[in-house]
Amino acid sequence: MKEGFKYLYLPLVALIFLILNIAIKPSINTLYWLQPLSIFINIILIIVFTILARNNLKKYFQKIPKWVWGLLLLIFIFGLVVRLTLPPKEHRIYYDEDIYLNGANNIANQGLACLCDYGVPGECYDCIDNKQPMGMQTFNAIFIFLFGNSELFIFIIDIIVASLAIPAIFLLTRKLTNSNAAGLLSALFLSLVPDHILWSATLSQDAFFPTFFIFTAFLFLIFSNESFKEVLLAFLFAAFTIQIRTEGLLILPILGIFLLLKKPMNLLKDKRIFFASLVLVLLITPTIMHIMANSNDSWGAGEGGKFASEYFIENVSENSKYFFEINRFPILFTLFFAIGIAFLLKDNWRSALPLLSWFFAFFILYGFFYAGSFNYGMDVRFSLTMIPAFIILSSYGALKIWELIDNKIKRKNFRKYAMVLCLAFILIFTSINHLNQVTSFGPKANDARVVHEFAKEFAQNTSEDCMFISQVSSMFLNFNRASVQTHRFLWGEERQEIMDNFECIYFYWGYWCASTDEHRDQQCLPLLDELNWEYISQAQELDKTFVFYKLNKSENHHP
Repeated sequence: MKEGFKYLYLPLVALIFLILNIAIKPSINTLYWLQPLSIFINIILIIVFTILARNNLKKYFQKIPKWVWGLLLLIFIFGLVVRLTLPPKEHRIYYDEDIYLNGANNIANQGLACLCDYGVPGECYDCIDNKQPMGMQTFNAIFIFLFGNSELFIFIIDIIVASLAIPAIFLLTRKLTNSNAAGLLSALFLSLVPDHILWSATLSQDAFFPTFFIFTAFLFLIFSNESFKEVLLAFLFAAFTIQIRTEGLLILPILGIFLLLKKPMNLLKDKRIFFASLVLVLLITPTIMHIMANSNDSWGAGEGGKFASEYFIENVSENSKYFFEINRFPILFTLFFAIGIAFLLKDNWRSALPLLSWFFAFFILYGFFYAGSFNYGMDVRFSLTMIPAFIILSSYGALKIWELIDNKIKRKNFRKYAMVLCLAFILIFTSINHLNQVTSFGPKANDARVVHEFAKEFAQNTSEDCMFISQVSSMFLNFNRASVQTHRFLWGEERQEIMDNFECIYFYWGYWCASTDEHRDQQCLPLLDELNWEYISQAQELDKTFVFYKLNKSENHHP
């Protein structure tokens, strides 16, 4: 009976999770500080238990030959340099990147995970809820707290984090395939994926998430359930990864399949797994509460809702084409992927199963999502959640092709030179063919870039005590300027307070004023009509005009 009770450990954790998230309903204001506090504790525990488990990790790393480490270092440096130099460090999506950075600033300055609707640099007077989890924002908040608010600095931090996926995928591939060559190929391939390069140099969560998921999967494979330090470290990484993206919970069943590579029945009744799972549940509960509190948010979806079967066929069709469009994705990697699936299922189905589950779980999820098409706006970035599994299978396919060729060639030196030439061909072909893709902006990305860069350049040439009225107050707060949402100034109680306290007030006719009739007619034009504004400067981008106006406080209305 006592032995049988042990199999109830994980169901008990699941029950505790449900009770916490159903019975307890904290206010949004409570979640503002509870969520980043929990994530901060999570990050500190990751650092502590990485140090505590360092000897066991070191033993695993020492099994890898030094020449392999040397090649991996070269590939990592190559990938990092490419990401630091090729993609422009400018915004590609409006206005998620501004929102994420503002959230990090609010956490750093006031310990509140929220979006500022009205405030001054360093202090938000009115925070509103933002639907996104705060994992990346809390991580970046630590650097802002230590080194100050610098968008370029956070860009570099996020590029480094994204680039760490390169050594991470080597470790995971090597563990799954028992092959240093497959690991090095996967690191090389990931370093060359155009959209990974592109989105690494942004302030979005999209290239940030895969790095932590890859490390998490690797730790789940190598931990010994004899060492609680290793077990807890793996679950701490999982807890943090879940809190980076809204769909982060999907990693739990995928990690469960990774655990099938071990002895699942022994793990189910292991107290260490029970306590580590309990820690994970406690750490992620504020984030899950936050997601549930925002479950009714439409996210801008139409009448069909956020998730619906009506999106599935079109999304799956478009997303499948993505991997075969040579101008968007390296077609060689797709060929290797198909071959890798066939060989890995034959050679080691236990390693293939979690990778296929990883890829198709996200692929199917985005099939039902209203913005899940890789052709919808800038949402090709969602592909990065599934790219690591794709690349691991692709590298295994490339290795098997090489082994087949290698068996036909008798001259050893020729084999070595041929391998180098093959890798050089892949490197040159992929880099040249996609160079323009990672250095330029498409139409929608260019809109986001122009509206942001114009505002940034203008704001930096104004006095620090000026107030900016905009539909994106977070953007100007990130520029260290006071700002308020247009609707708050137009209809809120703050209007007279702002008029009294700020001699210098600007209104930004930005993206929403320039592109949507609803905002233009309900907010932008009424604001211009009510007060006396002086035209200052404008930027033209195709059919859109972005303008700055300055308030002439000597008159309350146009003459």
